[in-house]
Amino acid sequence: MYTIIFFCGGFYRFDELVEFIEDVGGIILREDHFQVSRGDYFLAEEIRVILILPKDEIKSLKSIAKDIKGRIEDIKIEDSQKRVMQSYIPVYNILCIIGDWVSKENFVNVIECPCSASIYPELDNRICIDELEKILDDMCTLEIAEYRMYNGKKEYRIKDD
Repeated sequence: MYTIIFFCGGFYRFDELVEFIEDVGGIILREDHFQVSRGDYFLAEEIRVILILPKDEIKSLKSIAKDIKGRIEDIKIEDSQKRVMQSYIPVYNILCIIGDWVSKENFVNVIECPCSASIYPELDNRICIDELEKILDDMCTLEIAEYRMYNGKKEYRIKDD
């Protein structure tokens, strides 16, 4: 099972948090940078991140956040929206495995429901397939993925940094 978490902290050593999230199979959904200043004086840079992470990694995440002087908070999200956001995980994993442009039609042949990531072990539904185009477009909006038009069809891949 995965959970959606909010992280807030400084820029210093933030790359350690990003590396941890990637290593455990999580995704950063949104990353915002804020500069704190007083008048003309720059005081600090703060980063706020919404991420999806396996539930069994929360304790490790809290430890890392504490080490880098950040804080972790739970996010209150409607169950239906949470299911859609969590369904990014199998879609993201498949895009990473394929590593190249893939159309929605070809994607449907690769994705399995229920998925091996056990996003919804209690449900035998097909949310990833039923909402695939919306999920892929949302991932492009969040700059996790990108798309192109090829032979009149949209193709998607993980966005290069």
